[in-house]
Amino acid sequence: MSQKRPSWLTLNFSKTYYDSQTLSDEDILLLTGKYWLNDNMINFYFLYLENEKYKKYQNEYCFMAPSVSFWVSMIDDEQDIKASLDPLKVQEKKLIFIPINDNTDIEAVNGGGSHWNLVVFERRNNTQEKSKFYYYDSGGNMNKRAAQRCIEKMAPHFGESGLDAKLIAKNAPQQNNGYDCGMYVAAMSDYIAEHGVSDSNIEKVLTPSFITQFRKDMLDLVEKKTKEEP
Repeated sequence: MSQKRPSWLTLNFSKTYYDSQTLSDEDILLLTGKYWLNDNMINFYFLYLENEKYKKYQNEYCFMAPSVSFWVSMIDDEQDIKASLDPLKVQEKKLIFIPINDNTDIEAVNGGGSHWNLVVFERRNNTQEKSKFYYYDSGGNMNKRAAQRCIEKMAPHFGESGLDAKLIAKNAPQQNNGYDCGMYVAAMSDYIAEHGVSDSNIEKVLTPSFITQFRKDMLDLVEKKTKEEP
């Protein structure tokens, strides 16, 4: 059952955040109940992480928009893939957060598919340890095949010859329902950005009760940004 519409969220609401992501009232209402997050809400939170919470790491971190990973998964032309990734300066970033959706319908860009998971690329600038792609999935490994296909397309454009695109599955916190996968992608990205891929406490911290509160906190963040931005 959904919560009541927040008093500040007017009918036909529409606002652009961080000069790039527009949210409607329908997008924001996804945070008020047991709903699956769409591309717009995940990208809003990624923009918050990139432009505010981890702003000092903008030269090192890349929080990839879901629309980019989806587009790459849909195309095969190397020049088109390069044109999608080069503006993000992926060849320079140390940590790249890549949200993956199992949507295969190019007509359903914002809201298609049935599951989100996260891939994190960690660049190692030394000869002893290789750069790697880590796979985090709050639903077990249900999305690994879709993620692997997407990463195999991206890897040649990450600026390292011979980069192994094989996904390394990490222990990830598990959802106990069918709608929180997008919330876990947002929360895991935040946690890993702060603690790194080597941290082993992510499962203990990002519990179902944490995610329930995190959904409320994200709604509060949208309200805060709505009121402070012109």
